[in-house]
Amino acid sequence: VAVGAIWWLTMFRDPLAVTGALLTIAGVAFLFFQLRWQRRQETTGVTPSIAFYRAQLERRRDFHRGKLFWSRMVALTPGPLLFLAGFAREHPEVIDTLRIELAAFIVLYIAAIVLNLGLAARYQRRLNALDQENS
Repeated sequence: VAVGAIWWLTMFRDPLAVTGALLTIAGVAFLFFQLRWQRRQETTGVTPSIAFYRAQLERRRDFHRGKLFWSRMVALTPGPLLFLAGFAREHPEVIDTLRIELAAFIVLYIAAIVLNLGLAARYQRRLNALDQENS
């Protein structure tokens, strides 16, 4: 993976594109770290109980909202934007395609926000139902 990333970075001469590519790689690494951490948290404490189930729901809810979610969004945003800007400077002949890619990035970014917050709300509804059942 590292060799592939270094080879990919040598393809660009524009410093903005290289910076964007590096930030994208760092953002994806941060996402991978969060996913691994989340998976590790889910496998600890395997005693089946309502408290365990509640803790799992809370962890999943928090993964899709709050600091964990917004830190992922911040980590994954600047890299592609800088890369597209640098690539556009290096290859102005494909600017129309890059505009479409930028529009797709924005649509997917908004969709990620909506979907993650929707998942967080769904987990919260499950937590509320669990609280009602146990009271």
